[in-house]
Amino acid sequence: MYREEFFRANLMGWFLTVIGVGLYLNYVTILNSSEELLFVIPFSFYFILFFYMIVVIWIFPLLAHYQTNWFGYIRNAVIIGLTKIHYTMASGLVIFLVVYFSLDYPGIIPFFSIGLTAIGCMWIAMQIFGQLDQRTS
Repeated sequence: MYREEFFRANLMGWFLTVIGVGLYLNYVTILNSSEELLFVIPFSFYFILFFYMIVVIWIFPLLAHYQTNWFGYIRNAVIIGLTKIHYTMASGLVIFLVVYFSLDYPGIIPFFSIGLTAIGCMWIAMQIFGQLDQRTS
């Protein structure tokens, strides 16, 4: 059981990392483009990046709390991220604050950065999951 969940979470993490690297390469290409780009190209890039960030914020709490397939995790992450946008912004604020203080005080990176981010985002996610579970029962 533990090995299966560990493998699934790592596979999802690597999948999202590959997509993130692809988005970064697209960003560098857009930045270094010498010709004038249409408005649609940067707009669509930032639109895709917005959905990617929502999926990254919500997918790991969903992996820890619910049991479904890959498409279900991604779909539920987008749905929860968009319908509970204020909680998504709160999770983003937690991540931003941890990164900000970690860069300001680099000594806390190995001890607190991952743990504080996980605790903050999971606490926010558990508020949502409690509401969702209460509605379904």
